[in-house]
Amino acid sequence: GLLFFAMARIARRSLRIANLPLFSLQRPWQEVMDAEGTLPLNLFEPRYVELARKIEPPDGSQQFGYTDVSQRHKNGLGVLVKAGDMRWMSRGGPVQLVASGIQRFRILSLKTELVEKNFPPLCLAHVQLLVDADLARVPADCHDSSIWDRGQGSPTIFGQVYAHSGGSGVASYHFDEAGAYISYENALSNVFPALDDGTRPPARKLFENPTYDPTTRTFRGSVTWNPSWRGAHCWEYEMIFSSDLNKIAGGFVKATLSPDSGGAPERITRFGVDLFYRKLSIGVEGTPEAVKNALLQSGIALASAEASVTTALTGKNEAETLTQNPCGHKIATRPTAHQRRQIRWAVACARLAGPEGSCLAAVDALAKLSCLPYALQAAEEALLDILKNTSESSSQRASVEAALWKCWGQSGNAEFDSLYADGKQLMQQERLPDALATFSQLVKVAPEFAEAWSKRAMVLHALGRHDEAIHDCRHALALKPRHFGCLALQGVCHMALGEKAEALRCLQSASSVHPHMQGVKQLLDQSEVQQLVEVHLNPKIQRIVASYEQQEWLAPTTMQPCDFCSWEVYPVKLDSEEKGWAYFFRARICNPSNSEHDIKSCARFYILRGTDGKVFWFTRPTLGDEAVKLAPGEQHKFCWVLRVGREMQAMAAGVLLRQGVDILMEDFPSLVMLGARSIDRPELEQLAEGYIFTGQLDLRSKGDV
Repeated sequence: GLLFFAMARIARRSLRIANLPLFSLQRPWQEVMDAEGTLPLNLFEPRYVELARKIEPPDGSQQFGYTDVSQRHKNGLGVLVKAGDMRWMSRGGPVQLVASGIQRFRILSLKTELVEKNFPPLCLAHVQLLVDADLARVPADCHDSSIWDRGQGSPTIFGQVYAHSGGSGVASYHFDEAGAYISYENALSNVFPALDDGTRPPARKLFENPTYDPTTRTFRGSVTWNPSWRGAHCWEYEMIFSSDLNKIAGGFVKATLSPDSGGAPERITRFGVDLFYRKLSIGVEGTPEAVKNALLQSGIALASAEASVTTALTGKNEAETLTQNPCGHKIATRPTAHQRRQIRWAVACARLAGPEGSCLAAVDALAKLSCLPYALQAAEEALLDILKNTSESSSQRASVEAALWKCWGQSGNAEFDSLYADGKQLMQQERLPDALATFSQLVKVAPEFAEAWSKRAMVLHALGRHDEAIHDCRHALALKPRHFGCLALQGVCHMALGEKAEALRCLQSASSVHPHMQGVKQLLDQSEVQQLVEVHLNPKIQRIVASYEQQEWLAPTTMQPCDFCSWEVYPVKLDSEEKGWAYFFRARICNPSNSEHDIKSCARFYILRGTDGKVFWFTRPTLGDEAVKLAPGEQHKFCWVLRVGREMQAMAAGVLLRQGVDILMEDFPSLVMLGARSIDRPELEQLAEGYIFTGQLDLRSKGDV
């Protein structure tokens, strides 16, 4: 017995790693990894560039730890990852790599290592790797999304559903004593690749030879795919459940690949590292009492709230009143009392679900009522209301979007639907004139079908016929006033015609309906920055250009030095066969430690004067990932190379910053480039260390430059 425990201790120690460098983001591994279980990273902070040095072969193991910030402490949990495809942009960074999860770990102790003054230190951890038996002893984490059942745990897995963030019906596991199966019934399952013959997975796929050991809380089963899926005919499952049965804590899915597929014979993904499944509350989220309270808070009368709950639970219904829509299909003229209660129930459930919530059953109920044969306007409006209030990353948002596009794509007439499908296929094949003819025929025979007008507008826009596209958008919006796709498209068309005010109005309307349309957000940000440039940057640029053109050095009042910005320039020695001139710039933007607010860059401008007296300038908006965001005391150091066709004498620059509600116009010190110290390429690489290299800007193709 003593020998057994001694060997067990030795085995445990062999699963420990000392001085494991840690990388942290604000979200857990399962939320940042992609569909392949990997995380592409661009490491530029000094601490993480040092992390890359430590793990780089041949001396390094290529392994480091990933934790979300809230778990970076003793007894915190993380994932051991392996770095692949490491690429150094320069000797001082940044470093690009792809991280793949290997195994879960628990932090035993932590220490820090200062890499560069005024920058956060690198965390090094002593960790214990966790095997499936360890993970099965750990109860489900209590800090995850509120959509999951956090009760005391069920006595058995049977009768339960285990799902990942997509929710029920998106490769969710359903356990029943009469059989266990994987469900692909939700429309979101379309994100998965098709089977190898191009067909979709069935709505339900039964496990073969399923067994469950309640002592070890282990389920085993297999699935045979014919045709194969992702090159594999047989998928074996082993699931080890947590002590409270609220999550699948360990185990694996092993796909046995066909011999002719090439590569490794097996592909293994692990629960807790690549796959994250939790027990899902059956049906809509929340107890009847909780939903009733939500209905009351939204202003529904007590009697109606109680009737909604009762009807949703009993499923009783009364006869519907049908009429014929303009496309020839019989639909409900208005929702029945039962349907109205269903809609109220579903909206209340969606409000209870929270930002990552899954009340996908509620959304599915609304989806069915918004589509044929019901086509209830009230259900469609309820979906649009939910869309407006969901978070950007919500799985509920994707489900609502899918439901709305399905609803809008139904005319109610088989002939019209066939014509509509033909037009979409022609669009995908980029046969735009044929698609235009098809949709023109459709709007002629089905003028009340809003999506026909919408699709023809898309084709017209792609052909550059923006006025006609706007005309079709207005037709579609007269039928579907909250069609966010049409609102956005009309805004883009107005922008192409230079009609900025109309474009802004349409884009803002689209954003008010669907706040998380990335393209619309980018266009609105672009428009806002352009307005700031016109108001704040352009007058200063004109003054500096006039000063340069008069061959005057900048007056002290024209360029005002500040604590926010500094830079320096070095002419680069080129090989004899290279044409033009090259200049290497290093710049720093900082937020002083005594500042009360964060700062965010909006745009930069550059003005250059050649030795021949020629002056030219350009502005560069910084949008999305290009925007620099700094807290008080933080700084951003970056460098780049400028290639031009003439020798430069002087250069001025500035940056437009947002600080709280204020807009700041800060100047870089004016540079004299003629006579500056020249450097060769090896020295350029040395000077770039500790700076983010943003690339080379080549202006030689421009005639004036």
